[in-house]
Amino acid sequence: MNKIYILAIIFTFISQTSVAQDKADDWFGLSGRVRAVDRWEERSTGTQHTVRGQVRADAWVNVSPDGCVKLNARVTSGQNYNSEWMVSGLADGIESYNINIRRLFVDMSCLGKLKLEAGAMAVRTDGRLGLTDYGWVDGVRVYMKDEKRTMYLTVGEISDLKTPNVFKRKHDGINYIQAEVTQKIGKHDIFVSLSEYEDTIYSRAGLKYAINKYFQWLENVSLDYVSAEAMLSGSKKLGDHFEAAFNVKNWEIRLCAYNLEPNPTQQDKENLLVKNFYGYGKNYYIESDRDFGKNNNWNFTVRVRDGEAGKLLETGFTRKFKIK
Repeated sequence: MNKIYILAIIFTFISQTSVAQDKADDWFGLSGRVRAVDRWEERSTGTQHTVRGQVRADAWVNVSPDGCVKLNARVTSGQNYNSEWMVSGLADGIESYNINIRRLFVDMSCLGKLKLEAGAMAVRTDGRLGLTDYGWVDGVRVYMKDEKRTMYLTVGEISDLKTPNVFKRKHDGINYIQAEVTQKIGKHDIFVSLSEYEDTIYSRAGLKYAINKYFQWLENVSLDYVSAEAMLSGSKKLGDHFEAAFNVKNWEIRLCAYNLEPNPTQQDKENLLVKNFYGYGKNYYIESDRDFGKNNNWNFTVRVRDGEAGKLLETGFTRKFKIK
């Protein structure tokens, strides 16, 4: 039997035990997901059909008895920074499997409004055009939050992009910094973010607006704009991305338009590090997903893209699990 489907069966079994484990002492936690995606994409060489899978597990354990200090880890599939995918070989005959400890970091959360993280941490991604949340930052993050404001400051390194194993990555020095602020105004959130990776600057601004008091069937609307610009040897626009997201009757719907440099250099591609469903040039896409099943532990997603990169249709199912 194909490895992706064996993994799906294993994680489905694990998730069935999660309810019984919820009552255990909370000195550790384990959550994750397994995904299967069917994808059709137009390319210059013809239509490509792939069946891909993703396995992800996040775990934490208390380092201090009071839970102030925790050790966190993420184990995922995927062979490089901007991908957590395995290719099954069912459609195109090509198989690709790789499982690694991608993140490993300590967090300290008993400092009042201040929280610290250090190690191989998650990326706080700048929207859809920013660095993918599949990746990592080896560094330090300061997190501050009160009733109306949330602030993040991250300093670290993103390197050795084809080595997702945290114990094997090589280090060259700090090359990433990000600052992000979210301000709450009533029921609405306004957020701004600025980050720099290598010679690329990402700027982001957005608004999340609670609108259900005007339209009962519409829960909220989010508007998100991201821009990426290369600064080496003068300013060079790498791309813009605009997203409008809506929640309608348990469905999340996202309408998106973007323009990525149609002829990027290899360095441009490495500096963008976006998720790999993007194509270059001017494109538009719509995607929607919905949770279902007991405890909403299943999810269905569909994505349709058109534009200069060609047509794409992607459908997928996700099985989530949690043991705590």
